[in-house]
Amino acid sequence: MANVEMAIDALRQSSVRGQWVVILREKTAGRYLPVYIGSSQAETIKRELTDVGYSRPLDNDLEYRGIATAYSEVRAVRLHKFEDGRFAAKLILDASEVD
Repeated sequence: MANVEMAIDALRQSSVRGQWVVILREKTAGRYLPVYIGSSQAETIKRELTDVGYSRPLDNDLEYRGIATAYSEVRAVRLHKFEDGRFAAKLILDASEVD
């Protein structure tokens, strides 16, 4: 399967069901991929996009801090499986350029 470089285009909450969706946009074409996510993931993405801190860490912060503590940097996220309506992803880490 080919790798497709994407960027976050939008983070939205459904007005009907209140469910969060992150909209990924392909960098070299006009294709989009909506990925429904949980509220804690949405809060983490929102915070990273707006650079706003919270008074206490969220669950996802522990994972993020674990990567930083290991002196690694996230290079890519690969969606590798779609089963029962859910994506599974792998984080590709790189420790070679971390200060």
